Amino acid sequence: MKRLAICLVVMLLLGTVTAGAAEFKTIPNWAALRQDMELFKGALDRTVSNTVLNTYLPGYGVVFLFSVKYGMDQEDVQYEVERALRFITPTISLLPEGEVIAIIGYYEGFMEEWEIMYVSRADSSADPNTWDVYFNKR
Repeated sequence: MKRLAICLVVMLLLGTVTAGAAEFKTIPNWAALRQDMELFKGALDRTVSNTVLNTYLPGYGVVFLFSVKYGMDQEDVQYEVERALRFITPTISLLPEGEVIAIIGYYEGFMEEWEIMYVSRADSSADPNTWDVYFNKR
């Protein structure tokens, strides 16, 4: 009898845990948005990065994270990222109004470590006056 009671309690607990899980949602136009993002990813890949990871965060915008190629200095990375912001990010046309494009590059060298970050609204990414730029050095 005691075993039966324990089994019932365990089954009730397992049923409660699974019942609390949220249902999956889908992102409208995700495939087309992802295709637009690939252009910017390719530009970073060819010029400044070893690896680029990118994703879309609903309600926020697109985020690109990349590791800077060894030996590149901050000025070179800044030039290439800003060039891509001006000319390529306006092609990410499926972002809802008010969402942003965030680009974060990390450099880890033997003697230094730094990151550069750009955050811009999608509809004004070609205008440098709208960019929030951060540079952090360890």
